[in-house]
Amino acid sequence: RGSSGGGSSAFVAEAVKNTSRLHKVLAAQLPPEQVQEIFSRIFELLNRKVPEYFASVSPSTPAGQQRVLDDVQFLTHSLDRLRGVDAKNLTLEAHFRKRFPNAR
Repeated sequence: RGSSGGGSSAFVAEAVKNTSRLHKVLAAQLPPEQVQEIFSRIFELLNRKVPEYFASVSPSTPAGQQRVLDDVQFLTHSLDRLRGVDAKNLTLEAHFRKRFPNAR
């Protein structure tokens, strides 16, 4: 687990892969302002959908909570590195840090 994504859940790994592919295609075809607008909307969608995906996950140990937080951090850090896209409205990490306060 961690920043390499090697231990990330299949859901998170696919989300990063597909979003990165979409970014590559859109960035080649659209002006930067339009790419930013599209990704702002994608990030808003992820802010809703990722917590829904993890809603049934209730790890009882700090290590289990850390695994969920690691997935979320990998997702947010990967999306934050997309060139020309500001991910300031991606609030997943704060949501999960509040939900799992015992994680590091």
